[in-house]
Amino acid sequence: MWRHACLLGAGLFLGAAGVTLAQPHDHMRHGSAPRAADAPATREFKAAHETMMRNMSLPYTGDPDVDFRVQMIPHHQGAIDMARVAMRQAKDPWTRQLAESIIVEQQREIAEMRAWLAQRGVAVPAGTDRPHVMGADSYRARNPEAGTRAEAAGQSWAPGSGIR
Repeated sequence: MWRHACLLGAGLFLGAAGVTLAQPHDHMRHGSAPRAADAPATREFKAAHETMMRNMSLPYTGDPDVDFRVQMIPHHQGAIDMARVAMRQAKDPWTRQLAESIIVEQQREIAEMRAWLAQRGVAVPAGTDRPHVMGADSYRARNPEAGTRAEAAGQSWAPGSGIR
């Protein structure tokens, strides 16, 4: 029994050491590899994040119901802006689907928050939210089970793929 425990412990230790050794090291990078910070998508994500943080820098009223909505509107807009970057830059169809879902849902929530604030006479923060128009290839125009079935079958679903 003791021998089995020692062998198991040694195996776990060596396995963990192998995983550590397999990790990429910075010194292995070659000068030709682009830095992540220089990637166009990274620059767009950073710009969207900075705009969101700037737009969230609003004075608080002391009313948690109002303050929550006033802060969440630019926060949601930031999520929409980042999702738009993903829609343009992402290669994975599931990432693009998630991004579109975020755009649609966050726009709906922004409209609800703006309406709630307007009904109470609270000045609604200006926004840059543009409505997202879903076309025939939008994931929401498809059978909702299509993506799940395709993914379970190991297929990569994308708008226009014919998987329904």
